[in-house]
Amino acid sequence: PKDQIREVRFRTNQFAAENHDPGFVTVDIFTKPGVNLWHGGVNFGFRDAALNGRNAAAAIRGPGQDRRYAFNLSGPLWKKHTSLFISGDGMNSFDTRTVLAALPTGVFNDLIERPVNNLNLNVRGEHGYGKTHALRLEYQRTTSLLENLGVGNFDLADRAYNSNSTEHLVRFSESGTLGKKIFNELRF
Repeated sequence: PKDQIREVRFRTNQFAAENHDPGFVTVDIFTKPGVNLWHGGVNFGFRDAALNGRNAAAAIRGPGQDRRYAFNLSGPLWKKHTSLFISGDGMNSFDTRTVLAALPTGVFNDLIERPVNNLNLNVRGEHGYGKTHALRLEYQRTTSLLENLGVGNFDLADRAYNSNSTEHLVRFSESGTLGKKIFNELRF
């Protein structure tokens, strides 16, 4: 509805810094904070290796599994002024790599599991003031743990390494129009 839209902006400069894929014209629709009702969603996905084939170099089919989940919740904190958005998604999975190597003691054939755990959380608050301006504060946390990297094919388990990272991001922005035709956005 028109009373929920704060601004519509067309971007035609395909090579601008904020456009990572040239070739598309985009339309940004900015809604007014605090005008929607509370709503949210949850989803979950599961995949098991039961239907996978056996690697030709492996004696048996290796196990594997993917579990993906996500949620989101958004709504007004102060009607027609302030909104809150919370979301998260994650993945817990593992696959199996086949190791086939020739050692001085003979042929080595084994399966090595490689776990992956990711979690992303996002909290964003937006406050509208005036007819066309909005303040936005956002926090993102991303964690990733990957184990037994570098193992498989001809590389043995003693060459394995892990990767563990956590990233925190805080972003503040003020956006709105100056006059009737100039859009301004300030980000920190």
